[in-house]
Amino acid sequence: MSILQVLRQTGDMRDRRDKGRLRWWGWIVFGAVLVIVAAVAGTWRLVDPMSIDGDADRVSAIQTVFTIGFGFGGLATLALFARRQWLQEREHEHDRQVAADARHDAEQRRITEQYIQAVAQLGHDKAPVRLGGLYGLDRLGRDHPGQREKIAEVWCAYLRRRYSPPTDILTWPNPGAANESDLPEPEIQAEAEAADELEVRLTAQRLLAEHLKDPRPEKARDATSPAESPDYWNLKEVNLACATLIDLDFSHCRLPTLKASNACFHRRTSFSNVHFDGIVDLIRARFHGPTRFDGTHFHSDALCSETRFDSLAGFSEARFDEFAWFSETRFNGETLFDQARFNNRTMFNGAEFGNFASFAKAYFDIDAMFAKAKFGVFTNFASTHFGGDAWLDQTRFHGDALFTGAHFDHSARFVQARFDKHATFSEVHFNDFVNFSASHFGNGAKFEKTHFHGPAYFRGLQFGDEAISPQIQFAGATVHCLDFKESEHMWPAGWVTVPDGATWRLAWTRLRRAHADTSKLVAILAGSPIFAGLFLRSSELRLRSAPDVEMGR
Repeated sequence: MSILQVLRQTGDMRDRRDKGRLRWWGWIVFGAVLVIVAAVAGTWRLVDPMSIDGDADRVSAIQTVFTIGFGFGGLATLALFARRQWLQEREHEHDRQVAADARHDAEQRRITEQYIQAVAQLGHDKAPVRLGGLYGLDRLGRDHPGQREKIAEVWCAYLRRRYSPPTDILTWPNPGAANESDLPEPEIQAEAEAADELEVRLTAQRLLAEHLKDPRPEKARDATSPAESPDYWNLKEVNLACATLIDLDFSHCRLPTLKASNACFHRRTSFSNVHFDGIVDLIRARFHGPTRFDGTHFHSDALCSETRFDSLAGFSEARFDEFAWFSETRFNGETLFDQARFNNRTMFNGAEFGNFASFAKAYFDIDAMFAKAKFGVFTNFASTHFGGDAWLDQTRFHGDALFTGAHFDHSARFVQARFDKHATFSEVHFNDFVNFSASHFGNGAKFEKTHFHGPAYFRGLQFGDEAISPQIQFAGATVHCLDFKESEHMWPAGWVTVPDGATWRLAWTRLRRAHADTSKLVAILAGSPIFAGLFLRSSELRLRSAPDVEMGR
């Protein structure tokens, strides 16, 4: 409906209203006259001035009658003027509302026209025209808060379009891409169009990131979102599922629910110091270049199962308040979860770490599951705190595994785990049940100065090098026996426990298989006062008197 039609309808309504008002005014005036006449007649009848003796009294009574009549007439006049003023104000308010509606309709039509024009520009063949469409939407969103969610969705939809990046993007950072002069003409044209499209996509990513950047100082950022402004848009969702993204930089942003499943991230990607207020969905996403989540705060679930990181994956000092799911994820490059905090259940079941993986000083508040995970050249869990159960059953460590100084507050399971290289559990605190049954140690294991506060199972161990003696070192290890019995333990073959007050010490004895009665000799020697004192002083037993029995540290 045009403005002219609105004004015409408004004029017709006004004419009909004026005619009705004239009819009502006639009846109102007639009623007022009747009230005045009735008041004069009633007063005259009550006072009856003609029956009063004396001219002066009679004149005074008549004056009183007409005074009352004029009073009623004044009241009626005031009432008429008040009603007239009320009607005029009502009419004026109605006119103002009609004008405001007309302006609103005109503004909405203008917004719709600008929106349609900008969206149409995004489908243009020329990259500069598409850039103009992006900036047109940005200007529209800055001026009209109600359009921001739609505009952000248009940008995301544009990034979700199928796109094949230029060759130098696909081969980055490795040199040796094909020389453009050697390519056929159609491929040269395709490369040029892909390069132009790249500029448009980078602009869309930048505009989206600019309006999600938290404007507050870093120390002032908390669980609440900042106030919305033309610069910061408080969106409900960012949908980048199946999108192709290049050099994406969302660092220091405040992101709502992020849907990026099956997305493809090329070159560098940064989510450092981001606050994710909603669920993060990165299921089956692929990161081709270095990826940073350092200092990122996940306020809701982080879903990263079957995700692939081809290069560096940095999650140092990241915080996961809810469920963290990394099952079947592949980390082909260096992986850093140093000082990360997991406040809810964490799952790395079946994950693969092809290179260096570090969880140093990380904190798992509830269960941490690494069952059937595979670690690469080096694994670092030094000073890691497991507040819940730790599940590492059938986990394989292809390189050295370092757990020095780790704390296991609840059960720790390494059933059928495989350590191909050195395994170090020195100064570890096992505060509950620990189970290494059927585990394989390819190059031995060290449990030096380790504390066992609960039952320990080392049944059915396998070793890669029988020549190492002993294959497991317990030098300085302490077994706390206050809450359970020694029979609940199952130590590796050759290790015995020696009481030492409220704790036990572990001592190593290696018996030659050719002498079946050696164990009896060891038992006799261990029961003698001399050797018992030796056990209590050093928790070790060494026999050098016979070649058939060897005991070492």
